[in-house]
Amino acid sequence: MKKVENMENGQAVNNVEVKDMSPKPFEGLSHEQVMAIVRQREIESTKNYVEIIATPREKEIILGKDIIDKQTGLPKLDSEGNVLRYSNKYYVDLSFDGGVLKKYPCKKEMFDEIEEGVKHRFIGYMGTYKNFGDEIIAPIFTSWNVF
Repeated sequence: MKKVENMENGQAVNNVEVKDMSPKPFEGLSHEQVMAIVRQREIESTKNYVEIIATPREKEIILGKDIIDKQTGLPKLDSEGNVLRYSNKYYVDLSFDGGVLKKYPCKKEMFDEIEEGVKHRFIGYMGTYKNFGDEIIAPIFTSWNVF
């Protein structure tokens, strides 16, 4: 720090210490250390990461339809004579500050664990999934817990 003595024109009338305010975040670091920090910042800035605090408002199950044999037009049967069905689909409306994810598709595990009307933290990434043949870009949550 530099100590400024009395100056003319009303500047620094009292003895005031002036700090060097220039940014020197890498001062004293080796080139390799600086490059490691820069690489880490690049990784962090390009990470595909989504975190949202949301409240599940409505849960819905769409039952899987019968699997139909294209040749006969009849439902396919398993070895025990039971009708084969497509998997059930699970949806939930997630409400958060600034919007709503309507009919968000989720796995049965998530569907069973989340509670309607209770805030949860959802963590995941942006990805694509198929919804009735359309490819949708949306958050894909891989973990969740009560907030």
